[in-house]
Parts: sequence; C-alpha cells; structure tokens
Amino acid sequence: MFCYIVALDSENQNTIEQVKRRVLAYSGVCPINKTTWAIKTALPNSEVLKNLSSVISTTDKLLVIRSGTEATWIGYPPTYSDWFRRNF
Repeated sequence: MFCYIVALDSENQNTIEQVKRRVLAYSGVCPINKTTWAIKTALPNSEVLKNLSSVISTTDKLLVIRSGTEATWIGYPPTYSDWFRRNF
C-alpha cells in the first residue's frame, strides 16, 4: 500500500464534492483540509490521478504526491496525528 497526498485547487463546489466522493472511496482516507486528503491505496499515482481528474475542469489543479519518509505537522487533532504517524 502507498500513501498519497491529494491536493485539489478548484473554485467549483460541485467539482470539490465530486473529487471528495471519489477520494472517500479509497481504503484509507484522512482529511487534511477542505480540499486536501491523505489516502492509502495499492494503485500507482498515475491511476489515482486518472480516477480523480476525470471529474475536474481545465481550470482546476490536482496534485497527487506519494508520501515520503519524513513528515511534520502541527495543529491537527490526535486522531489525525495518529493516522499521519502510521501512514506517512
């Protein structure tokens, strides 16, 4: 399994909701903010991007990053921090 950071930049609320629904379908999901999530999947990042980008417009931006070996954060509740520690 891989952990990816998925970040969406869109002004369209419908697009945000469509991407969010697709993101929540992955096996492990932790919301980071309104349009950024950490997800777990065995799929390569190109497949994640293909799945999510099919519902965005040409003016939207979508970024899928495979999580590396280091991460730091502040201000997230313990349940999020626990998820981050286990999966990043």
